[in-house]
Amino acid sequence: MPAPFKLAPLPWDEDALAPTISAGTISFHAPRLPEYIDWVELRDLRVGEGSVDLVLQRHHHNVGVEIMRKQGEVSVRIDV
Repeated sequence: MPAPFKLAPLPWDEDALAPTISAGTISFHAPRLPEYIDWVELRDLRVGEGSVDLVLQRHHHNVGVEIMRKQGEVSVRIDV
């Protein structure tokens, strides 16, 4: 079972992002950001032996994820 990834402290419900990390993959399940936050940058997330920098940007009905930097064997998965 993948370990939950915790972002703390956040000014909104942490389940809004709720990524999980397992076997070199970071997964986001229907990510969302509150109306008052347009984007969030996550730097140096450790995933297995690698790391990744991500930008999550709020759009009208969803959140886009951009990979800014990736080092090592890292996969990013978004389920909508």
